[in-house]
Amino acid sequence: MKKNILIIAILSFVVGLVSCSKWTELENKPLDVPGMPESYYENLKAYKASEHPQAFGWYSGWIGSGASLKYSLAGVPDSMDMVSIWGNWGNITPITPEMRRDLKYAQEVKGIKVYGSAIVLWIGDYITPEEYNDRGPKCAEYWGFADGSEESINKAIRRYAEVLCDSIVSIGLDGFDCDWEPYGSGQIGTINTGDCSDNSRIAYFLECCHEFLTAAGKELIVDGEILYIPPRCIPMIDKFVYQAYSAPGNMCNDYLARCIEKFAEHTTPEDFARRFIVTENFERYSQSGGGQLYSQAAWIPTYNGVTLPKGGCGTYHMEYEFTVPGMSGTYPQMRKAIQIMNPAAY
Repeated sequence: MKKNILIIAILSFVVGLVSCSKWTELENKPLDVPGMPESYYENLKAYKASEHPQAFGWYSGWIGSGASLKYSLAGVPDSMDMVSIWGNWGNITPITPEMRRDLKYAQEVKGIKVYGSAIVLWIGDYITPEEYNDRGPKCAEYWGFADGSEESINKAIRRYAEVLCDSIVSIGLDGFDCDWEPYGSGQIGTINTGDCSDNSRIAYFLECCHEFLTAAGKELIVDGEILYIPPRCIPMIDKFVYQAYSAPGNMCNDYLARCIEKFAEHTTPEDFARRFIVTENFERYSQSGGGQLYSQAAWIPTYNGVTLPKGGCGTYHMEYEFTVPGMSGTYPQMRKAIQIMNPAAY
């Protein structure tokens, strides 16, 4: 891989050098950089800017403060590239001053990109006020659409995308992570109609999100059932995160090949592979050996005998392995996976 400048994973995460009580102070002052030499942060920035397989994780339970760094982005490894907030973000869940400070620290000191993730099946999912959130008549009234009227539905989809992306911008997140599970969810809704074609409602929703996010300098990620993304949307998406739960590296290669062939009109094998991240389910495997995470980290993407760039690997519910019995340090398995993808240069 290019520019294996430094593998930050071998270092204990920076925040451990600062007491929790100091971390939770909410004074209006510049973010303190803990007691590492300036060269450490220079190397950290250079590493994050280099082309390398990305470390990704879905993170839940975020509060940005407390006695344990398990609930703060400050506690994730410095070498994480991308963290997607699963759960508490958006214009419905209040973002506290502690969370804003924690987010700013993760972005500015650690160089981590932080996204907001949500399953999208119905117009208004995740950000509809509770009194209208029935996925039925009240929701339709709130967003202003009528069943059978594609014009009103399209207007509501655009409004929904705009409000959702405005939330991303106002919070200060780096982008939106759209969890697209048209069949795995088992639900049919106003956006998930079972149609994944270029003329589908999800295609229009992603197009609107791309428009609003790009204008604000933010990114669009899609995770879930990557094969069922409308093909015309492929150039609009910055990263594809495959839920490769329990799948060893060779199975990831099979799925990658299917994607490359399906979307060949809109991308090249190299371009798609560079944006393709595979993940393991740590809701299940965080305390029982890590599942296939190490295999996924070691996997080298190939297509028709040609080695391709590696997008990266990661975990769902990364916070579940904050500590693991019998293993030292925090996030021990993710740190090892990062080492496998980006061996330390001593």
